[in-house]
Amino acid sequence: MGSTARFMFVWVCCGVGAAGVACSTGTPGVPSTAGRAVRGGATAAPIRIGGRTIDWHSGAGIGGITVELGGVRALSDATGLYTLTLGAGPYDPIVAGLSSGASHVWGPAYRGDFLVDAGTCVSRYGTVASARTGVPIAGATVSLGGAKTTTGADGWYRIDLGCPAGGGGFNPSSFSVAAPGYVDWSELETRGVFSTVRIDLELLPGD
Repeated sequence: MGSTARFMFVWVCCGVGAAGVACSTGTPGVPSTAGRAVRGGATAAPIRIGGRTIDWHSGAGIGGITVELGGVRALSDATGLYTLTLGAGPYDPIVAGLSSGASHVWGPAYRGDFLVDAGTCVSRYGTVASARTGVPIAGATVSLGGAKTTTGADGWYRIDLGCPAGGGGFNPSSFSVAAPGYVDWSELETRGVFSTVRIDLELLPGD
């Protein structure tokens, strides 16, 4: 398989697609969806998705957290569970009033978990799916700096880099994904890796 950068999201986000070059600015540590290998905007047909708002440290569900995607809001219950009804497509999620990364809802089995109360801890988490079908990719290798993990059956990954004192981040690092039958994806986090955000990734088939 070849290796190619499908999108870049740091402070300035640029990607090259069929329509040309798209750029946008974003908050440090909270990437934009511009230039991503996604399947287009939200569809008209609504689907029901669900997830949990999860404490970063304990892994326990936390209730009373507002989750918002595309202007649709839900409040997690006492166990951290919430549901939303919305169209499939890319979203910039807002969790507990804070921008929380980049989500790509693909169907009712989408895992909509969000990590909360992370403090100074630095993580990247989310799902890896096919850019053409939305089907989650199991067994994909996700790497960030020297850390590495493998996606589960639902395409889920989580990489924790630690909790630096004072809220600092980590040095510039390569963020990459590889899976059999798909085109490798990578980007260089040129200004370092900060905060805890969800990043859903899509890989193009290698045909």
